[in-house]
Amino acid sequence: NKRKTLLATFVAMFAAGATTQGAMAQTESATEQWLLEEIIVTATRREQNIQEVPVSVSAISGNDITNLGAQRFQDIALPNVIFDSAFSAVQPQISIRGMFQAVDRAGIDQGVGVYVDGVYVGSPQMVMNMDVGDIERLELLRGPQGTLFGKNTVQGALNVITKAPGNELGGHVEVQSGNYDLRRLRGSIDVPIIKEVLAARLSLHEFERDGYVKHVSSNSGDASDGGAIDSSSGRLQLLYTPGTNFTARLAFDYLNDDLIRYTPESLLDDPSGLDGDTTPYTTHGDEGFESIENSGVSLVMDYEFESGYTFTSVTGLRNDETFSDYDLDYVPADLIRAQINSNQEQWSQEFRISSPADSWYDFVAGIYWFEQINEQNFSFSNIFSFDMSTDTQIDVSNWAAFGNFNLNLNDKITIFLGGRFTDETKEIDYLTTGTAVIPFTLLPEFKEKENWDDFSWSAGVRYQITDSVMAYGSISTGFKSGGFNNSVVREDNKDFLVLDPENVTNYELGMKSEWFDSRLRLNMAAFFIEYENLQAQAQFISPITGFPVSAYRNAAKTESKGGELELSALITEELSLNFGVGYVRSVYDDFPGAFTDADGNFVNAEGNEVAYSPEWTFNSALHYERPISVGGSLVIDADYRFIDDRYDSNDAGQNNRDQSLPGYGVFNTKIGYKSADERWAFFVWGKNVTDSSARIFTIDLSFTGNGSREVKYIQPRTWGASVAYNF
Repeated sequence: NKRKTLLATFVAMFAAGATTQGAMAQTESATEQWLLEEIIVTATRREQNIQEVPVSVSAISGNDITNLGAQRFQDIALPNVIFDSAFSAVQPQISIRGMFQAVDRAGIDQGVGVYVDGVYVGSPQMVMNMDVGDIERLELLRGPQGTLFGKNTVQGALNVITKAPGNELGGHVEVQSGNYDLRRLRGSIDVPIIKEVLAARLSLHEFERDGYVKHVSSNSGDASDGGAIDSSSGRLQLLYTPGTNFTARLAFDYLNDDLIRYTPESLLDDPSGLDGDTTPYTTHGDEGFESIENSGVSLVMDYEFESGYTFTSVTGLRNDETFSDYDLDYVPADLIRAQINSNQEQWSQEFRISSPADSWYDFVAGIYWFEQINEQNFSFSNIFSFDMSTDTQIDVSNWAAFGNFNLNLNDKITIFLGGRFTDETKEIDYLTTGTAVIPFTLLPEFKEKENWDDFSWSAGVRYQITDSVMAYGSISTGFKSGGFNNSVVREDNKDFLVLDPENVTNYELGMKSEWFDSRLRLNMAAFFIEYENLQAQAQFISPITGFPVSAYRNAAKTESKGGELELSALITEELSLNFGVGYVRSVYDDFPGAFTDADGNFVNAEGNEVAYSPEWTFNSALHYERPISVGGSLVIDADYRFIDDRYDSNDAGQNNRDQSLPGYGVFNTKIGYKSADERWAFFVWGKNVTDSSARIFTIDLSFTGNGSREVKYIQPRTWGASVAYNF
């Protein structure tokens, strides 16, 4: 029924849009036409109209982000994409086209390459928790992008472009207030230091909010601030343009997040019934705490030769730290806690050469270096004589050479080829210390050095059917290096210490089109993806303790197939619509040893669904802006997103109903006034207006003997007002 409803909704919207656009095309003269804004992306490492790019890519502009009222990436909805931090803000998860990895340790990498102004970010929590108010554009590329984006982009690439300094003195200030004592201040200023030569931009963001999770245990006093946030971030940039052929952009950024959470947020009393009395936004566990401190420096330089060739240098330095403190006994008494300290330092350098794009051929080629040091301390404490700590250091060294070549056979047909050779070395040094008296044996030390190399490639054809309709077909491969299970190394999981690298092949057909004099844009793609050695979470019962043990293993084969459709339309000059729908079916084709049954035998998860792979995702947004008689404009925005039911990240291929998450929808809206000169704006807004309390995380805790589960829900209804001023 959900599928039929979604399809019927899409057909109705498309038909209504087509009818409206057809009528407009007949009544509007050419001189009075209003068009969809052209979208320029850098998905091919050069500026290009999104309608000419033979890749499934979604682009969200800064104006789109403003219209949505988005604050962080979790507020942005795209087909077949999930941005999530359901379990922990320091362990954000990204799922693209039904492929997902619950990255919770230093030895495992994300399958999605995350880039900020061209710099690869090894710790995705920096991006997922950053404020989106200073973003020029967000590009989401689906499928492996190993040819041009490189490191670990087997699932896709998230390319973030921030707003560059302007050459005119000006700025923006926005103040927000809302329930849960929300206080947000966002501001930026552009300063021309040397006119048309050197400009600076400073952006600052402060965000505080009280919690909404109530503690129901008497031994914790008046603690009731689970979900509280205290965040600050900033970015300082310098843009140097001494002439028409050279630019240099130097940027410094920082982020500091302090978050209070409870572990667990809520406990279910009935271990066999997820539909019972759950009492959302309450907890019996003790208070937990998380903090994120990130900082980075980047330098991007472009030099264009007289021949039209462009040389680009991208340099990045980052230092990212996280701290987590969790209650692990799941009862009011503070029996056992865990602390995780992580620190990541990285350096990267990329050199590229790009040919002019106005010839019968064009290309982009380059070399890339990446160095990273990961340090992680994991400790248990406060349970009788239990005191244990593990220290891990993982050093990563990566270099690659890459190129992408386009052959323009004529005005309509382009053949494209790409390749990338990658060599990566990882070295782990693991040490356990402590005086624990525990019923299993810890490995006191673990050292290993592994090296992997791979050649990834892509090939395809692009056919310009008409001036406004393009079709393409492609085959692309991707590579993600191996890793280590470094959380707690024990005798009963030592067989899984080293993981093999992943390889993926993506088959894709797509079409990009504009209709009704560029007032309707319709893009769609269909795909079939084969994974070899997917690094997936497995779970088995320890023969020593009888408790579940989580470890990553290589799923032998995984398949994902489906498609996505995105539509943008100007229904009238005052009303615009953005709409997207995605379908995916992602299953394990072969996953021996995914979990153990009641008798302790390993089970193959063949045919079971991959976690975090909802069949349907749906998003829509309406923007209405109409001049009013008193001057200025009335502005109304409304958006709705839907995520189908799926299995939680802890499911480990079991497809256990106890680990299932229900589908849910969220409706947001805002209404306000914008002055005629667009200097002033005032809005009132509401998020999760219907106050949905759908579960977004669950884990079975019955093994603890208290017959419970840890459960988290989407944030409850929030509302507030904002005032913005441009100068």
